[in-house]
Amino acid sequence: MTALQTKLKFTQVTPRTWSTLGSTGNIYTLNLLAGALSCDCLAGKHLRTCYHIDQLAKTFKTELNASLIAPQDPLEITEDFDDRLVLSTRRRFPP
Repeated sequence: MTALQTKLKFTQVTPRTWSTLGSTGNIYTLNLLAGALSCDCLAGKHLRTCYHIDQLAKTFKTELNASLIAPQDPLEITEDFDDRLVLSTRRRFPP
């Protein structure tokens, strides 16, 4: 596996800024502005999509997909006393 194939680790600096350590030991800053990611690496400075942007975008996608997974507790449909349907989760608590 080459250095470019390793997964980067990102540190969120502000709500729209992340930093990461590049394969050469440089620290790069990524910004989310107007819905687009930018990076201060050489490729990013030439307005190209770099490896750092690709990896941060994949991280976003992974985290978003994980948050959209159905809850672990099964949903149960019950009828309330006034005949309205109520959704609730079955949770088992210790006795």
